[in-house]
Amino acid sequence: MKITDDRDLILQQLAADTDGTVTPPLLSPLMPTASGDLVAAYIQAAEVNKCSVQRINEKTKLPAVVAEFLQQHKVPLQALVEEELLWLPWQKAGLAVECRAPSMSDQCGITGVEAAAANNGCLLLTDNIPHRLTLSLTPPYHVVALSATDIHADLPTVWQHLPHPLPRSCSLVAGPSRTADIEQTLTLGAHGPVAVLVVIVERP
Repeated sequence: MKITDDRDLILQQLAADTDGTVTPPLLSPLMPTASGDLVAAYIQAAEVNKCSVQRINEKTKLPAVVAEFLQQHKVPLQALVEEELLWLPWQKAGLAVECRAPSMSDQCGITGVEAAAANNGCLLLTDNIPHRLTLSLTPPYHVVALSATDIHADLPTVWQHLPHPLPRSCSLVAGPSRTADIEQTLTLGAHGPVAVLVVIVERP
């Protein structure tokens, strides 16, 4: 059997299970994107994707939220942060932070994000900020500082907000790493963060 025949057979089987229209799988149920509260829609999608979500009115409150998150997970109050977040009052919240590439022993990475899609909860991260991608992938706990103004309706709109110069690489993060390879049992943290906290900042 040719590869093209295999592909046609798979598409026919997918169509037979639906109304005849083949659509790609979604990370979470799609929600309206043309109108409504984008922040509320994003929170709903992010929670479907197993993210924790907090809202703060200004970025200076981020350290206290991170400290509470780490205490809840019984993680030492230590973290790696990207350079653009170093100015926050981490020490006041009892957190020891560094700005460097992560190692396997680091427990928490704190990053910003380029944009988010309200309809499926995806976050767009790029390598234009040093260490952003590795901080989001290597430590078992990832905290994202997301400005409310960076939440857009859907992924096509998110792609329009790629930074310039264009990044060499980027990552779409929907939530904790997961797999169901073993007996179809969902396991979090198999090849990435076991927990993701998204902190939505109302005022940039």
